[in-house]
Amino acid sequence: MTNATAHSGKVGPTAAGRTEEANAARLAALCAEIAALIGGRTGADGGHPTAIPELTFWRFSNPTEPAPVIQEPAVYVVVQGRKQVIVDGETYVYDPSQYLAVSLALPAVSNVVEATPEAPYLCLTLRVDPRELASLLVETDRPAPRDDHDGRALFVSALDASLLDALLRL
Repeated sequence: MTNATAHSGKVGPTAAGRTEEANAARLAALCAEIAALIGGRTGADGGHPTAIPELTFWRFSNPTEPAPVIQEPAVYVVVQGRKQVIVDGETYVYDPSQYLAVSLALPAVSNVVEATPEAPYLCLTLRVDPRELASLLVETDRPAPRDDHDGRALFVSALDASLLDALLRL
């Protein structure tokens, strides 16, 4: 085999590419696991309280019409489907690749934009008290977490496996 035939010009996947693919696969597997849990605990459309008062499961089998809501301080994690929230004319879309974080109660318009009876919109909401979170940061002498959002009280950020792992342990 000559050097020319040994190197066809095709480049194999890089270590970074393989890591990214592994992370995406892990994220998809965790979303599927949480979706199965939520699906098993939510037979009908709407919100479903859990044994943890701050945790609510949501299910919708079809897209919904835009409706006015108060977006409560919480982390909103969609594991199947897609939803959008409009605040002050700005649209935020979140789905299994991104979560929504809200630090203040905000008037908004929201709707489920992707859902079918076979693959319903499935989401969990973990309500947080911003004062308790701030107090915990002060007590533990830890710096406040930084993200790439612009300081708004509502933002969408990339969902990662560590967040899903933590939610699964609830």
